[in-house]
Amino acid sequence: MSATPAINLLIAEDEEHLGLVLQKELSRLGHQVVLVHDGHAAMEAAAKTDFDVALIDIMMPRMSGIDLCGFLHESYPDTVIIVESAMTEIHYAVEALRFGAFDYITKPYSLSEVEAAVDRALRHRLLITANKQYDRRLEELVSARTNEVHAASSTLSAAIDKVSLTRHATLLALATALETRDIESPGHSERVVAYCKRLGIMLGLGGDEMAAIEQAALIHDVGKIAVPDPILMKKGPLTEQEMEHMRKHVDFSLQIMRGMDLVHGATEIVAQHHERMDGKGYPKGLAGDDVVMGARILAVADAFDSMTSERRYESARTFESAIDELKRCSGSQFDPGVVSAFIRIPVDAWREIRHAATPIRPAAAQDLGGTQEASLCAAETQ
Repeated sequence: MSATPAINLLIAEDEEHLGLVLQKELSRLGHQVVLVHDGHAAMEAAAKTDFDVALIDIMMPRMSGIDLCGFLHESYPDTVIIVESAMTEIHYAVEALRFGAFDYITKPYSLSEVEAAVDRALRHRLLITANKQYDRRLEELVSARTNEVHAASSTLSAAIDKVSLTRHATLLALATALETRDIESPGHSERVVAYCKRLGIMLGLGGDEMAAIEQAALIHDVGKIAVPDPILMKKGPLTEQEMEHMRKHVDFSLQIMRGMDLVHGATEIVAQHHERMDGKGYPKGLAGDDVVMGARILAVADAFDSMTSERRYESARTFESAIDELKRCSGSQFDPGVVSAFIRIPVDAWREIRHAATPIRPAAAQDLGGTQEASLCAAETQ
């Protein structure tokens, strides 16, 4: 963590001794650290300093950490918030995320865990900055285009394009932020989008259906933000209790997506992409045609990319081996029609799609492992 650039860091911690230890250790890394012991003092400090990251305790006098989280998120949206607490109930983490927190760590924790959380928060801050630069560039391009065509029609066209592209950029930033914690492999979401689009064309989906599945594929695993690191980053198989917790990421995804401006049908696809044709999936145990087509397509695309990507607990399969697994699970886990469409597309075409859809990430962002999302009929997917 010593390579992390120096930042302005706010610590709001009512335990004086713990706060002083955190201030000392994080200052030692070169960060400019301001320590306060209650929410009102944190508000005053935020008014004087542009903080990159804020580390907030939930239980504080005069103002709860959740309320402070909401205030900072609304008043200083560029400040990335980490919430820490001795309370391990998941609803506290979900509540913190809903009020704008980026990460959640539980006490007791080691200093290395805090440093890792700060490092993740800084990466997210850099993503926010890059996304704003993208939006500014997008506005410049839209402005240039409107000067080239008829004023009345181009103004309307540019407005529609801007809404669509900005929405996509926002969803991509959200997917990339999740990737910095630990998603399948760098570019997983973008590749799944590309695979879904190719399958959608093969299956003759309409424009609205294609738009819905593209959005759903981009953020299908966003709920894993609320999954604790010991489960999300575990190298070996998960216990049944850990599996049960991992399965809740679908519910967390739906909570995070609530209120987002998404194409009709995208939320339903995310909600069902872990259902199976034989009814043994989750969260509702839907079967056959009760599972929407977009979710059936996403299940195949997601599984294929998981199997053909390096993960910390299993090496990548060849494309041919992964396709054999799709065939073996056809009719039980996967829709036979979707698998048939997948097989009709040449293997070399899938290789080209993967290569084109895998983005170039900074070196720090590429060294990330992956979550346990392999598709095996013999083992329930997570």
